[in-house]
Amino acid sequence: MCFIASHLWCINVFRSYLIQIISKHAPFFQVFENYESKK
Repeated sequence: MCFIASHLWCINVFRSYLIQIISKHAPFFQVFENYESKK
């Protein structure tokens, strides 16, 4: 694991990891985004 967030490589890896998680849970995040946009 890389704990130094200032390194662009670590940020890119972490971002791609987050995108994979979000794509797996896309329905939930879409509902959350709709809820946030209605505020």
